Amino acid sequence: MAQDIHVDVLVGTPLGDTGNVKFKPNNEAVTCTVILSPYDPSADPEKLNLELASTLVYLLANLSARPQDQFMASVEQAFAGGATHKLHVARPYDELAGLLDANHYVALATVAVEPLQGPAYRPSPAQPLAPPATPGPTYDRAAGLAHIRDNYELFPRLLNQTLPRALADPDTLAGFRQLRGEGWLDWQILLATFNVVQTIRVRSAGLLDGPSQNLAQADQLAFQPETPQSSVIPLTALRPKELQAAMRGAIHAVGRRRWRIFPPTDTPNIEAFKDLLIARYAFAVDDVPHVDLLSGGLAGNESLVELVDTRDVAGDAGDAEPRLQSDES
Repeated sequence: MAQDIHVDVLVGTPLGDTGNVKFKPNNEAVTCTVILSPYDPSADPEKLNLELASTLVYLLANLSARPQDQFMASVEQAFAGGATHKLHVARPYDELAGLLDANHYVALATVAVEPLQGPAYRPSPAQPLAPPATPGPTYDRAAGLAHIRDNYELFPRLLNQTLPRALADPDTLAGFRQLRGEGWLDWQILLATFNVVQTIRVRSAGLLDGPSQNLAQADQLAFQPETPQSSVIPLTALRPKELQAAMRGAIHAVGRRRWRIFPPTDTPNIEAFKDLLIARYAFAVDDVPHVDLLSGGLAGNESLVELVDTRDVAGDAGDAEPRLQSDES
């Protein structure tokens, strides 16, 4: 993922079994500390090289959104191609550093250099290091469109009480149009709306937290269509701000379950992950022919219309729900 990465390199020995790399919580960039063994003339060069190589692999593994098995396969390929010989350029730096005496480095330690930083600063990578713009390795357009079709088929059926009210409400409809103006596709509006309604229903049933059996009950409840007896969802919960927050979680789920990619850190940079989905997984453009949700989603009696034509789709409706349930829930 294209994002800012801040690495503090320390010389020393890690405490306990914490490892050489420690990540710090940050949702806007990757921030970490790397501890490497000190160099001295008696040090084993192979041992230092092995430490550096393993540290770099661990660091890069926690920067890649690809599944670990795919990432390690690419690492093995790189090592087979001689990557270990490229960790040091020409003679090792530690040997070159010995050309200057200790007084020089003592003087350097007193110099404070302000790094290039700030919101206006953007480094320009060398072209071979620029983020790729080709389709992602797990991207499959046909499979993606099938999931999107499922969205149009399933979500209106599940939201058969809330969605008509939302589309008939001028304020809520205006919020939907605002999101569309920001580039949202209709299936994304449906996905975020479903996530909001699902969370409210599960929380109202007391299943959001607690024993593990609550998770199965929560999944079952979330994929039960609304009925006239269902709790009324406040339309204020479907304002742009709330839907944008819901989409942050939905983006994570779409990437993980649809394309097998996911932010690797515990505090992910969701904006960077979204940019990755847009750049390489057609998140902002893939769609299927459908009835315009905002202008044609309601019939004259304010009931929902079918958004996609299912007459020419192979298979049956039973295939759509399990695929969607394992993808977006």
